[in-house]
Amino acid sequence: ELQLDFDNNIISDVEVIKEVILKDYQGNKLNPDCFDPEGLRFLDDNQIVWSSEGNIKKGVAPSIQVGTTDGKIKQTIALPSIFDVQNVIHNGSFENLSLGQNAETIWFANEIPLKSDGQSATYKNNHSAFVRLSAYNLNTSKITQQFAYPLDKVALKPKFTSSVAINGLVEMVYLDDSHFLCLERSYTSGYGANGTNVKLYLAIVTAEVTAISSIKALKNEKVVPLKKTLLIDFKSIMNELPSKHIDNLEGFCFGPKINGKPTLVFISDNNFNEYGHQITQLLVFSVEGL
Repeated sequence: ELQLDFDNNIISDVEVIKEVILKDYQGNKLNPDCFDPEGLRFLDDNQIVWSSEGNIKKGVAPSIQVGTTDGKIKQTIALPSIFDVQNVIHNGSFENLSLGQNAETIWFANEIPLKSDGQSATYKNNHSAFVRLSAYNLNTSKITQQFAYPLDKVALKPKFTSSVAINGLVEMVYLDDSHFLCLERSYTSGYGANGTNVKLYLAIVTAEVTAISSIKALKNEKVVPLKKTLLIDFKSIMNELPSKHIDNLEGFCFGPKINGKPTLVFISDNNFNEYGHQITQLLVFSVEGL
């Protein structure tokens, strides 16, 4: 749990005021071979919900857990078979999570397209790369809505055939049943601190958008995806930052109000610096028009 301190509307300090260890059903620390936690939200004052990308290489499927605020799992929600381990890309599933209008509904999406839904995004962008934005009702244990979200192409051209080059939907925030804030993060290795490109979109469910929950494979289907509008291309503010670069932003939420206006707080995942020069970066924006 973080506390953000402000001085003249500018962050002056970030303090860690509480730490909770996530635990399994027995109250033990999570097995890293089975869990890769990513998204987390509060259902209420006593419950949290969090997503895991699992460990596809070791045969562990992604999952979504309901737990208590002391970190212990209470329930693993039942997901459709389309999200089984055989159909999901390793490290490319439930990176994001958001709450619906009430605590009965959660929204989530896979970061990278399912195998049955077609190829992942590439730099050439010669195909449509869709991930599934899904609403899940905790009371009925069913997917109630599902739409195709269209990913941008990979932002930077790979320098070598072995280069890592990805783009995915890494986080989202529910606004209402027709509007979502969606964060896309593209990364290409070989560019040092400048390999990451991040964009924030407003995704909209229009009347024409196809409901896809009954469609088992999107690769051979003609579907109308969510409409999206660019709100922030983070490279446009890069030179305003002390680091002069945009890091691996993967999480965001609404923050405290400043001068009566809501804020959005973004935070990076530094991957324990596994991919070169990375920092834990925290950005706060004042929001107009909400």
